[in-house]
Amino acid sequence: MLQEFIMTRLDLFIARMVSQRACLNFAIEETAAMSGPVLELGLGNGRTYHHLRELVKGRDIFVFERKVESHPKSTPPLARLTSTPRGRSSRNSPRRSTRSRPTSSTSASSTTAPRA
Repeated sequence: MLQEFIMTRLDLFIARMVSQRACLNFAIEETAAMSGPVLELGLGNGRTYHHLRELVKGRDIFVFERKVESHPKSTPPLARLTSTPRGRSSRNSPRRSTRSRPTSSTSASSTTAPRA
C-alpha cells in the first residue's frame, strides 16, 4: 500500500525557496565571466537582491520595482533602484493626457478663432 505524500504550505514554501536559490546560483555561475550590470525585475522583500549582492562581486545590480517594500538591509541604494514615481497610477491604469480634447458638445466651428 502506497502512502500519500502531503505537502504542507511550509513544505511548498521551502521547495519554492530551494528552487529559487538553485536557479539564482545557476544564473550566477553561467554569467560569472560576463561584465556589465545585473538587472533584477521585482525586488519584493529583498531576499533575491541580498543573495545577488553577496554572491555577485564587481558588478552593479540595478533593481526595477513598482512599489518598494523591502527590508531596509535588503534594499539597493537609490542610484540603483528604479520604481514608480509617487502619485503615478499602476501600470494597468491608462495614462492621462495633458492635451485638451474637444468634447462631443463642442463643435469644430465654435472652437475655431475667427479670421481677421
